[in-house]
Amino acid sequence: MRFAFAICLIFGKAHGNDDLAESFIRPPAAARPWVFWNWINGNITREGVTADLESMARVGIGGVLIFEVDLSTPKGNADFAGPVWIQHLLGSAHKCVYPQPAQEVLIPRRHGLS
Repeated sequence: MRFAFAICLIFGKAHGNDDLAESFIRPPAAARPWVFWNWINGNITREGVTADLESMARVGIGGVLIFEVDLSTPKGNADFAGPVWIQHLLGSAHKCVYPQPAQEVLIPRRHGLS
């Protein structure tokens, strides 16, 4: 067992894996987690979208899956796929990739979790 451990240490150092702890603290983009981001019944604002994205970037979220869900909440001002909703979506996508890519954004083709 000690022999195997020593081989792992030698092999790791020989291949530049000394920065394993650093990679854990600051993972590469491909290793960052994604989250579900629920936009609830059109209750979104530009300021809210910006605040959410900044918070997610600060904690290392690599991407989001945006879902427009109803949950029987009062209707907001941004109808699904309407002009205001699209404006917020494009604004969020722009914030994710400019000036440098920080997150990825995906949305399903339909309203809800279907």
